[in-house]
Amino acid sequence: MLLINSTWGTSIISQTLAQRYLAAWVAPEVFVIRGTKHNSFDDLPLLDPEQRAKAPSDPIKAHAVIAAIVVEFFDRSFGYGKATRLNSDILQDVIVVDLRQIAGKAPALGSDTPR
Repeated sequence: MLLINSTWGTSIISQTLAQRYLAAWVAPEVFVIRGTKHNSFDDLPLLDPEQRAKAPSDPIKAHAVIAAIVVEFFDRSFGYGKATRLNSDILQDVIVVDLRQIAGKAPALGSDTPR
């Protein structure tokens, strides 16, 4: 699973990179998290008032979304049947990236969206 900040979005995923991801993993999951930038994925925006002021959105909400996506992924991958359902508040801040489309391949049947 790869989470990308919304400042970069899919602009960092070239056709070649998408093809490499698809060749390396059976079903890679890539998501853009709305309202994030590069340092939104650590705890600085939560702990440092200056970093919090620079955050593109509410850092607490961003961390809640990131944590929920990661927990869902781990539960699905290693939870031995345990299922974590993501609510609509979380899902509205998650954009699914279709690597097959970027790579220039036909989209896969089904969806790799978080549950």
